[in-house]
This record gives sequence, structure tokens and C-alpha cells, in this order.
Amino acid sequence: MRLEEICPTRAKQLLAQNHTNRNLNQRLVGKLTEAIVNDHWKVNGETIKVSKRGRLLDGQHRLHAIIMAKKPAKTYLIDGLEEDCHSTIDAGLRRTGGHALQFLGVKNSNLVASTIGMVYRIRTKDLKTSPKYTNEDIVREYQIDPKGYSNAATYIAGKLWLKKFAGSSVASASYYLTQKLNEEQSNAFFGALASGENMQHGDPVFALRNQLMNKRSIQCKLERGKAVRYNVYQDIAYAWNACRDKKDVKKIVIRENTPFIVLK
Repeated sequence: MRLEEICPTRAKQLLAQNHTNRNLNQRLVGKLTEAIVNDHWKVNGETIKVSKRGRLLDGQHRLHAIIMAKKPAKTYLIDGLEEDCHSTIDAGLRRTGGHALQFLGVKNSNLVASTIGMVYRIRTKDLKTSPKYTNEDIVREYQIDPKGYSNAATYIAGKLWLKKFAGSSVASASYYLTQKLNEEQSNAFFGALASGENMQHGDPVFALRNQLMNKRSIQCKLERGKAVRYNVYQDIAYAWNACRDKKDVKKIVIRENTPFIVLK
């Protein structure tokens, strides 16, 4: 095994021996290309694998990314492998953003990672698609505000009601974002929502709590689909904004054509 700086020409040569690799994941190639172009590429121990006969066994996505980026990138290359070892490659679990943060010693790493992804979706006003975030993106975003993300995940991890009725990632991301707007009001809002104490009819938090419990009852269980996450966020944002505007809310009614609600 050796560390090699692979240029686009060398990448093309290796790919020419790619006969039976899996189908190309264009989204993954795009993420890797962006990392190379923006100098975020890191040597992480993953290898490009070549058989004794010169056949490419693993690494096609990295090689395509080098070609797309039109610039070289360093990676480990190992050759001389047996032809039949291909079936054992990538047999383990896929590493997630949570794994990457756990490696850095981050507590509640899975929830922190999902919070970061959900915050990205909320900021881009797109909760119905998966975020185009790599593990490195998640680590970089965490390092921008480690205290904020860790505090949000820790807070929600201790609120069983919020996890059950709002969903951990939506609740944590909403808590994180409202903390940036008004820390004291955010604590009061989510504290009351979780406990159900000191509320009365007309209180937006009371209306939100009823809304989330009613939806849970109708669904039998909180689904984790993208549409459900979107609807829960809309409910939370609606109630939060009403609290900020000091408006009474007896019942939360959000129609399908309601624009994305921005926290204020």
C-alpha cells in the first residue's frame, strides 16, 4: 500500500480497468468532487484497490471525482489483490455523520449529526429532501458551533415528550435555532411544551402541544417520513412566532399551500 497523488490522467487509466464495479452514484461523485475543488479533501485511510491483473476493485467514485474536479488528490492505493476478494469489500456498516462525531468524542453524536442536517434543511427551507451533506460537512458545521449543537442535543435527549411527539431531530434543530433568536424565551417555550405545565387556553404552546398529541393519536405512531417532519416543523414555527408576537392561538391550522414558516 502506498500514498499516491492521482491526477485525472492516472484516474482515467485506472477506470479503464473497471469492468464489474457497482453502478456509479452521481450524488456521491458530486460530493467528492466538491471536496476536491474546495480543498476539503482529506486522506482518511480509504484505499483504491487493484487486483493482481490490474482490475479496479474499489475506488471508482473517488477516481471519477478527481476527473470531474480536474485536479489531483492524494489517496492510498493498494494493488496485487486476489480477484475474488471483491465480494468482501464494503461488507461492514456504512459510516454516518454520527460515527464521525463519535470518533471526535462528541456526546449524543447521532442526534447532533441529525440536528445539523435538520438545521441545514430548515435554513434552506427544504425539509422534504435529504440534505447534500457529507460526513466532513457535518464535522465542519459542528466545529463552527460545538457548544450550541451539543447543548441542543443534550436538552432534547432529556425531554422524552418532545422526542415522542415532535421527533428528536426536528425538536433539536428547532430548539437550536430558537436559542439563537432568544435563549430565555426558547427555554420557556420548549420547557412548557415538554412539561405541559402553567399553560391555558389561548396559549400558542398549549395549542401546539394539543396539535402534536392529536397528530400522534391519528397516526398511531410518529412516522419518520419527510412530509411528517415538515408538518411538525411548521407547527412548531407557527406557535413560536405567535409567542414572539404575543398572539393568542386556540388551534393551529396550517393548510397545504401555506408557505414555509420562518422562525423569527
